[in-house]
Amino acid sequence: MPGSPSIVTRFCRAGQWTQVEWYIGTIWLTKRYAVGSVHVDWRWYSAGLVPYWAGNFSGSACISIPPSVYTSLEFKPAADVNVIISATC
Repeated sequence: MPGSPSIVTRFCRAGQWTQVEWYIGTIWLTKRYAVGSVHVDWRWYSAGLVPYWAGNFSGSACISIPPSVYTSLEFKPAADVNVIISATC
């Protein structure tokens, strides 16, 4: 449908760090990540000005990824979960 934001899903196993995004870009990128009622720890590593950031959430969260030649966003959920990633926050 024209004008609809793209939605992607990634499966993450409980207690394991899983890469859910890989980003190369010149601007900050913000997306919404939804995990239902599961608690998720997240972190990203970057080759940019901000090399590391971490946090946690349940339900959904908007996470910003920095401009960089390489950034990896990883999730470690408390239970197996399909992460729903959407381009809008």
